[in-house]
This record gives sequence, C-alpha cells and structure tokens, in this order.
Amino acid sequence: MNIFFKYAVLLFPLILAGQDWVQLSSYPGPGRHHPITFSNNQFGFVMAGQSSSGEYLDDVYKYNPVNNEWTQVSAFPGGPRGYGYGVSNNTHAFVGFGKFQNQYPTDWWRYDMANDNWVELTPFPGQGRNHPAMILLDNKIYVGMGSTNQNYGDWWEYSIESDSWSEKSYFDYGDRHHPYYFSASNKVFVGFGHGNNQNGSMTIYNDFYEYDYENDNWIEVNNFEGEGRVAGTQFSFDDKGYILSGDGDSHGPLDYGEFWQYDAINNIWSEMTPHPGGARWAPGTFVINCDVYLTSGFEQDSNTMHNDLLKFNLEENCSCANYPMFENYYYNDELSYLPNCNVSHEIELESGWSLISTYITPNENNLEEIFSDNIENIYIIKDGNGNVFWPEFGINEIDSLKIGLGYQVKMTNDDTLKIIGQPSPLSSIINLNEGWNIVGCLSPTDINIDIAFQNFISDIEILKDSWGNAFWPTYNLNNVGNLAAGQAYQIKMNVSTPIQFNLTD
Repeated sequence: MNIFFKYAVLLFPLILAGQDWVQLSSYPGPGRHHPITFSNNQFGFVMAGQSSSGEYLDDVYKYNPVNNEWTQVSAFPGGPRGYGYGVSNNTHAFVGFGKFQNQYPTDWWRYDMANDNWVELTPFPGQGRNHPAMILLDNKIYVGMGSTNQNYGDWWEYSIESDSWSEKSYFDYGDRHHPYYFSASNKVFVGFGHGNNQNGSMTIYNDFYEYDYENDNWIEVNNFEGEGRVAGTQFSFDDKGYILSGDGDSHGPLDYGEFWQYDAINNIWSEMTPHPGGARWAPGTFVINCDVYLTSGFEQDSNTMHNDLLKFNLEENCSCANYPMFENYYYNDELSYLPNCNVSHEIELESGWSLISTYITPNENNLEEIFSDNIENIYIIKDGNGNVFWPEFGINEIDSLKIGLGYQVKMTNDDTLKIIGQPSPLSSIINLNEGWNIVGCLSPTDINIDIAFQNFISDIEILKDSWGNAFWPTYNLNNVGNLAAGQAYQIKMNVSTPIQFNLTD
C-alpha cells in the first residue's frame, strides 16, 4: 500500500458565520446519547440511541424547520438500537450498526424520508459493532473502525446502486472507535477517536487521514494541533468538513463546545463559534439548507441528557445554489421549502389583458421594485378590490403582492416578469370576499382544481381564467382544467371565507 503525507495549517481565529447559535423546540421523546441523525433538503430526523436510564430506543422524529415543529413517524423496524449510525442523500437515509443489550446487529436499512417507509437491504458481511465511521460520497458509503469488546480498523465500501458490500484496505494507523469523519471536496476523511491502551494509558487520537477511494490507499494528513478528541459529532457542508463537541484527550468533556471547520482544498483547520453550554458526549447533527442543527448528547457540566435542538447558520448569503435544487415542493399537504433559499419565478406577460399570480413571496415586495424591468411595457395593474398600479401617472395603490391573490395586468408589449424570493407555504390562508375576487395559484406546478378547492368547493359559484374558460361546480363544468403556476383566476364566492389550498384526494 502506498502511503503519502500532507501538511495542514491550523488557523486559530474564530470564523463567525451569519448568526450565533439559536435555541429551537425540543423533540417530544426522551433525551439520549448516540442518536442516529440525518436529513434531506426539507426535514431533519432524530432516532434511536440510548436514554439516561439505559433504555435502548427505536423511536423516530421528523423536524420541520418551516414551523419549528417535530412529528413522530414510524419506529425503526430494526428494533431498539444504541451506538448506531446513519447517512443520507436527499431521498433516502441508510441506517445500521450499533448495539442492543449484548448484541451487535449487522442488519442494514434504507429509509424513504418522503414516504416514511423502511426497506431492509443486504446485511453488513463483517462483524457488527458500535459507533463506526460512516461516510456517504456519491453513490458509495464507506464504513469502518468501531468496536465491540475490541477496536477495529477494517474498512468497507457499500454500493447503493448494487446493494453490495466489498472490503477495502485496512486502516493501519491504530484500531479505534467513535472517530470523527466526513467528506469534503469530494474526498473522504477520518481521524481522532478512542484507540487501544498503550503502555497502560488511554489513547485518544488527534491524527487525521484521507481515504483515497480511487486507489484504495490511506493518506496521512498532518495531525490536528489541538487536543485529541472522541465521541463528538460531524457533518459536511459546501465542500468543507466540520467537527463539533465531544470528549477531550482524557475522555472527559472538552473545555467548551468546540466547533472546527476543515478546508480540504487548502488543508486548513479553522475554529468556529462554539455551541452554548458545556461540551457534549455523543450528540448528533443534521444539515438543512445552510443551517446545521445540534441535538441530544450528554452534557456533564449540567448533568443533562439533552433532547433539545440548536441551530447555527453556516452561510449568511444562502441561496439554492448552496444545495441541490429541491425536487419535491410538497410533503404531507403543505409546501415545504428550504428556509432562506431564494428561487425565481418567470411569468410571461402577454400584450393586452391577462391574469397573473406567483407562488413566491418576493424579497423586495414593492410593485415598483418587482416590475422595475418591465415598467416601460406596463399600462396598468389592478387587484381584486379595484386598487391600481398605474406607472404613467405615478399611482401605486396596491403597494405589494399578497400571498395567494391574483392581479389583472394590461401590457403594451409582450414581456417577461422575473420574481425572486422564497416559495410561499401552500398552507397560507387566503381571505376571499363574498362576490368577485382574483385568486392566484400557490403551486410551482399545475394542480388539479377539484383537489385544490375541495375543502371549500361548496362556497364557489364560478371561476374563470384569462380566456373566459369556466369552472362551475353547480353544473359539474370544468373548462379550465388544472390551476397553472403564474396564472390567476376570477372567482365568485357565495360567502366571505378564508381558504387554504389542498393537495390530496
């Protein structure tokens, strides 16, 4: 095996991201250490682990950052589990390993985060174990190290595509458990952890290594210059790796909630803003959009087994460019989106009269700003109450776009309107008056009109689109078809009522 050596620089000044740590709502289950944590671009998940009473847990909780609420979902079918791990892409989480009483299971599971569904996969062919390293990169998952009544240094690759395991080059730098690990800049890194005793003394490492998966080699990176550490948590974001909290080189808590960033391109460690409170043993983290969330773990300073949630912003100028564009806007009847993630909505404005709407809440929600690039081609804009935006005469009675409402626009020439902002929640309440209104479409895609309006369809007398096509429930008539993103509709209501769109049959 070829061995290479790289040098790293430790940068001590703190990197201050866009905000300090923020306390959020706690999940409704018991506090725990060694939770399994993962996320997609919409939700975070916390599951399993071991409670302060020593109970092994199999409960699973889903966190929605839009409303700061937790929901309990299906229990882990592999049974109660402590010291296990999981990783995730935007569709599935992969979960396994750990311990139940004196058993070390080798089962391996895939969790469909959108549909709350578990599928058992090919079991791990090696020895089951506690807290190994587990790293997802592309369509491969790398697993190794960990412990039972002994430490391990073996290394394995799991192919998501073929559902198969293969053993790789052994890690020759000291068997260990509970290391820190992550991917960064398309590379795999592992280091730190609790090794075998040497000369009767405990070994807590501060070393660091890259696994070269293309050549199946281990590359030694210069040691971390701070204290050795074990039993913290880690994550990846925007081509960088991060380590957070844990125990120090005596296996007692670090002096504070240390937080470090690793720049793999420049081989530099930089210290970040520490989390509040004392350092935690065996917490968990997940990342949604540009925020990392810290949860669970045992804090010795306050003798607390946590079930809390703390958030830290990693990128102040966050946009969808920082994460793969989310494919599914809808989840459990509501619009879920990446908080602080800007998207754009382009609407074709035809010469003459048309009805328009948007599913976006603009960042600069003033009509003069929104239509600034189109102003020369706009004759007049009207809302459902008769208020106007009339640039030629300097009149702006509408002021801003209202969520869920539509507008009549008269253009002197064809043009394209581009709105930038955040998607408006599909669960937004739209207040409609008795008589005529203009209602918008809150969906970024076409939606079935019968389904969207089913909760208040008896209150609708008639609805018309820009071309005069009608939806007339009394006569079971629908010439409109589906509601379309960017379009708006004249709607006559029998009563004044607040409405909410619906997405399920």
